[in-house]
Amino acid sequence: MPAGKDLRMVKRSFGSVVAPAGKAGNPVINQEKCSGCSLCISICPLGALELKNKKASPVRWMKMGKSVEISCFACRDCMAICEEGAIRIDGSVVIDRGFYQSVYPSRELRPPEPLGPRKNFADVEDQLSEVEKVIYRRRSNRIFKKEPVPREMIARILEAGRYAPSAGNCQPVRYIVVDDRDLIDEIEKGVGRILKLLSDSYRGNPLGRAFLHLYGLSKPGDVDIRPMYAIAARYREGSKLHLFHHAPCLILALADRRGVGNYTLDCGISVQNIVLAAHSLGLGTCYIGLIKPLNLLPELKKKLGIGYPYEVVTSFVLGYPRVNQDKAVPREKTPITWFGSGESIK
Repeated sequence: MPAGKDLRMVKRSFGSVVAPAGKAGNPVINQEKCSGCSLCISICPLGALELKNKKASPVRWMKMGKSVEISCFACRDCMAICEEGAIRIDGSVVIDRGFYQSVYPSRELRPPEPLGPRKNFADVEDQLSEVEKVIYRRRSNRIFKKEPVPREMIARILEAGRYAPSAGNCQPVRYIVVDDRDLIDEIEKGVGRILKLLSDSYRGNPLGRAFLHLYGLSKPGDVDIRPMYAIAARYREGSKLHLFHHAPCLILALADRRGVGNYTLDCGISVQNIVLAAHSLGLGTCYIGLIKPLNLLPELKKKLGIGYPYEVVTSFVLGYPRVNQDKAVPREKTPITWFGSGESIK
């Protein structure tokens, strides 16, 4: 929120939570370079691209306020997977007004710059540690081979999560590994019912929108436009998107709600260890934060052995990527404030 703006005034504006106005990313396709392979279409979590005349083309369907914008949240995974270099994404998601108004609407897009500004990443990559390389190149995978991941390999990457730090060394995390196709589909179906109800309420039901407006004031991350449009994309007519991307393995991350301090943060730190370890070994992963409605499904929870004091915090899918898309892409610069006698780095 811009300095001096009273958050209470924003909260009084009905619709500012469930209908923010702004701009999304803008995919630009070089039609001459595009081979029509459709990998960019398969990798997009929002269905922002389609095949027209055997070439990739942006899809316009997302509304942000009164304007209609291309349905792209500028993750740039399509850029990473395009071997022809035919795609670029202009801009980023910027909320112009309302509860979610962007604090820094004009952040510069830059490639990784671990050794200083304006140094070409390809020129300095060989100077980086292996950990740094995995961090900068890791992308979310959404197209997987059907080949199952051996349980020995799964156990190996989960071991990296065991060595994550936690408040007070509480270690409030446990994992549930699901590599049974029928059970993965059952979880998708159960969670999907709640997600579709939530999406329908967000986009059209007046009572539902009123509830979500009030709920969003206390838990803004749950009602942000990005997960809401991800859900809408999944259940849009004709959509071929799948919540778990047809991956051969789903891993649920659970946290003990009695954990010291911020137990969900401890859970997230542990999962990130696992995800980085997976990519370092040639596996692909994708976070599935929309798993949280599983906490509202008692029969499925019982089937999975989830009970108090544990709650599902997040999940991720795991498998062998059908196409290697791990690649460094541009990202918005993070605001940094420096204190001390040294010279600030821009």
